[in-house]
Amino acid sequence: MSEKDEMEEVNEAQIAVHWQEEDYYYPSEEFKAQANVNDKSIYDRFSLDNFPECFKEYADLLDWDETDRNPFFCPDPARVSELEAYMDSLRKEGDSVGARVNVVATGVPPGLGEPVFDRLDADLARALMSINAVKGVEIGDGFRCVGAKGTQFRDEMSPRGFLSNHAGGVLGGISSGQDIVASIGLKPTSSLRLPGRTVDVEGNPVEIVTTGRHDPCVGIRATPLAEAMTAIVLLDHYLRQRGQNADAQSSTPVLPGAAP
Repeated sequence: MSEKDEMEEVNEAQIAVHWQEEDYYYPSEEFKAQANVNDKSIYDRFSLDNFPECFKEYADLLDWDETDRNPFFCPDPARVSELEAYMDSLRKEGDSVGARVNVVATGVPPGLGEPVFDRLDADLARALMSINAVKGVEIGDGFRCVGAKGTQFRDEMSPRGFLSNHAGGVLGGISSGQDIVASIGLKPTSSLRLPGRTVDVEGNPVEIVTTGRHDPCVGIRATPLAEAMTAIVLLDHYLRQRGQNADAQSSTPVLPGAAP
């Protein structure tokens, strides 16, 4: 994906979100898509393989507003200097590192998506997976469901709202009214100035060295792309919902996304 393509995606998302907020969204609802990036040092300290449940344990350390105030989109300002030092060391080594980008969209109404074809989570996964270097996508707790029991993983409800959000705001392919939570895993770039083994056009073993400017962590550049892709998919499904069910009335109460 070229830099021009990246900017077009971000601009499309910004236009879509502005248009939606100004004219067509539900009264008193506000759409926000925010993302943060975490590299290896944050994995080790924050145990991000437990995301998004780790937010509960470290909620007092994380501030979404901070993601727009530092070049790493990090919600913990205390880690910014550590990230700077780590990236600088990687740059000097000529090596790279992978990253996990977590995206949270708030203010999403229930009912977006479909139960089989064009599921909301499937479309999100497809869009996020199309970003260069992405090798994995999780919705909600993602692969943590493998080791969980149904009694632990199910998102129970009460009249006051949902009691958990393991599913990441999508149930049966349809938004539940909870926060939409998605995570992507990006590989470390293989274009390095450190020698690597490969073969030439004739199949002979040779050594390759890539010169020029390369990011030690492409996940940082991917953060606004993840936000843009999420916003585009949500707006697309919102327009479908508006076109198909604008006049539909339902007597089913809308549960709050999280019980107080």
